[in-house]
Amino acid sequence: MENILEQLTDLKIQNKENEFNQNLKNTGIVSINTNWFVSESSSLFSKLKSVPVRTIDENESEILLQSNQIDTTESDKLTIGSSLQLISDVISQKFENGFVFMQNLSIQDITNLITEITIAVHGLKRIMILDLDKNSDSKIQKKFYLSPKVLYYSIHQYIDGVTAEERQFSFIGDDEGKGFNINITMDEECFGESEYMATFFNIILPVAYEFNPEIIFIPFNKQESKLTPSFFGHLIHLLSCLANGKIFLIIDETESSEYFKKSVNEMVGSMLGLPCKKLKSLREPASSSILKSLSVLRPHWCCLQLLNDDDESTSLNEFLDIQKNDFKIPKRGSKNKNFERTLRSDLKLDDIKTRTCVSSDLEMMKHFNLIQLDHPEKPDRIKRILETLKEKKLYYRCQELKSRYATDQEINLCHSLNYIEKIKSVKFKSETELKDLSINNYSVFFNSSTFDCAMLATGCLLQVVDEVCSNRSLNGVGIIRPPGHHAYYKSCSGFCFF
Repeated sequence: MENILEQLTDLKIQNKENEFNQNLKNTGIVSINTNWFVSESSSLFSKLKSVPVRTIDENESEILLQSNQIDTTESDKLTIGSSLQLISDVISQKFENGFVFMQNLSIQDITNLITEITIAVHGLKRIMILDLDKNSDSKIQKKFYLSPKVLYYSIHQYIDGVTAEERQFSFIGDDEGKGFNINITMDEECFGESEYMATFFNIILPVAYEFNPEIIFIPFNKQESKLTPSFFGHLIHLLSCLANGKIFLIIDETESSEYFKKSVNEMVGSMLGLPCKKLKSLREPASSSILKSLSVLRPHWCCLQLLNDDDESTSLNEFLDIQKNDFKIPKRGSKNKNFERTLRSDLKLDDIKTRTCVSSDLEMMKHFNLIQLDHPEKPDRIKRILETLKEKKLYYRCQELKSRYATDQEINLCHSLNYIEKIKSVKFKSETELKDLSINNYSVFFNSSTFDCAMLATGCLLQVVDEVCSNRSLNGVGIIRPPGHHAYYKSCSGFCFF
């Protein structure tokens, strides 16, 4: 009866259309005027939610008058008011993220304004600002230089005699705000994607995780750099793990170069949850600018304390030299030229109909421990996982794949034929022989269904791999047992067979 109920529940997914775009993020847009994005990026614009236009309210107007000297027209107030409404909706989780096009006002001034109002109105204590203007001025830095409530990053060009001295790496904030103002100056002419990635993974992300922002603001205007437009999509993707994905992008509507348009499209696509485009291979980064910033920031952030300029630990090459005599990797080439799997060389979203696929089968519960019934690798593991996914309505958002058994030919790609036959022979052993076999094999147990369950688990996982590599699904999950990652070429280990 239990199996029948499971199958009846699963039938709900069979007739359910599973389109890729159904699982996009809820992203809001403020655009008072018709601009290039609305007219030229219709495929993205159609996936967005437009925010109702409103002007600034009395509280916001008072803050504007008290703390800012910028002149605003009625049109500007509509843009500011609508932006603040979208930010409120992001904070309240009505939207996951959002962005605005600014036409008449300075991106720096607007960032200062909405940051101040957001702190005052919503009581936020941790706002992160990532300034991506290569030639950024210091307005935002000056505004929050003493504040521990704003973590401000600026990656910008520094040229002696041109850029203000306070844009140097050594200006890190003061008083309670010391360490919260981070300047990464691009001293090297070659400061490109490799250097940006090194900056992100060595400074920006570690410090941001420790700061734990409640929302992230990104002012974005004219760009002329060695970064590809696709790279900006990756930056948004990396930041989406912070602040529950609450990101607000402030875009200069007056900039309309093809490079800028493509960069904005990549960022918006990433905010929607579309996959980032593949980047070129990174080279070893030029590190002097990054190390300068690290040197002055290290005393102020715990996450940077472990970084050591004089690291005497064993290098990777030294470690491999030590281990190479003890660790042998068997050659795992295809045993049959007719058996090939084609990996996708590039991602084509138009061909992908499903975001996530899933493969499983309750028949795998037939593999269990004859001696220790409460063994941690128990049959109920996959049943409970499937029940929870269905309870949370996640399972029904996935494309269910038909389960199948792996073939001997597929298993032979990673394991010897003798080993496969050895595990297959378990099917014909008596219960006493199976118990003895389990006792003699540390961390592995057997019963008469072990071989079939291991083949079924491998087959289900291969179904997911084929679905993803053939571009029918963007990603996938196999809910399987027994596992396989500890198994060796000629032996089983750690609950694992294939």
